[in-house]
Amino acid sequence: MDARALVALKMELEFGVGPVGDTLPLATNEQDDQPLVLVSRVGDEDLLYLRRDLPPSARRRLRELGATACFEDEQRTRAILAPVGPCRQIRRIRWYTAVRRPDPLEFSDVVQRGARLVIVADGQVVAWAGTDWENERAAEVSIETLAGYRRRGYARQVTAAWVAAVLDAGKVGFYSHRLTNDASRAVATSLGLAHLSDEVEYI
Repeated sequence: MDARALVALKMELEFGVGPVGDTLPLATNEQDDQPLVLVSRVGDEDLLYLRRDLPPSARRRLRELGATACFEDEQRTRAILAPVGPCRQIRRIRWYTAVRRPDPLEFSDVVQRGARLVIVADGQVVAWAGTDWENERAAEVSIETLAGYRRRGYARQVTAAWVAAVLDAGKVGFYSHRLTNDASRAVATSLGLAHLSDEVEYI
């Protein structure tokens, strides 16, 4: 699957429906923060997606501004969106896909607890990975480690276990983090996850 198709699959996973051209249909799942504008930087190409309910005038101006300017120039993009309503949040996210199945030795401390893959220490669950969104073709991971148990490799272990399970199920595994989250970036790098895209979302 090429990068454009993976980006479309990622949006289908998040919003319950994939893009149609550069139009992002309204989410069909439980979404309270589907972006009005989403730009995905894939390699040297910027892909612009506009939510279907944006007024035609805003859609026209954003297309004229272009994907690259929408990605890089938050002030001009927000100015176009201002008549629609205040832009509550701008998120910059890095996306990856899982391409390598980790060896079981990489998650030897992980056990299954219900739908989550967890590490237990000092009598409590201290780190876990679970599926945030899932459909018949793909899944996205959500991970957490308690503050007092970070920097011990637990996040890597639970993520590795999740990746193995998703790949064994024949699905595409997605991992993401805010661009400023260096700890999550380190987990992705250590597991050999493939960088798919950098994304800006205007919500």
